[in-house]
Amino acid sequence: MKYCPGLGNAVYYALHCAVYATAVVWATLPWIAADLIVIIGWWFFLYLTHYLVDRHSLADHWLRMIKGRHFRGYMNGHSCGRTMALEGGFYAVVYTIVDNGIHLMVSYYGVRLFASTPLFEL
Repeated sequence: MKYCPGLGNAVYYALHCAVYATAVVWATLPWIAADLIVIIGWWFFLYLTHYLVDRHSLADHWLRMIKGRHFRGYMNGHSCGRTMALEGGFYAVVYTIVDNGIHLMVSYYGVRLFASTPLFEL
């Protein structure tokens, strides 16, 4: 889905990001100000950052930048033989962990930005 252009794909991305942003807003309401404008701003912040992270595969760019295991290296034939499926699964796990880590960092600092009450300090 990440590398497929077109209007249909954009609709799926918009829906995916809207569902994600809505779920995170509901989960973080205890920390976000009760002001409707702030909540709407928080929703748009989540929507936009989630769209950018997923649509542009920032996890893949990060893995290539640090010379880690990334999908493009796997798909370009750097793996072969009997362990190919195992290596493909490993790449998927590494990518998922990095992608989720990026989403968690963005969400954490977003909550700190939009929070009405101070959170614990780093």
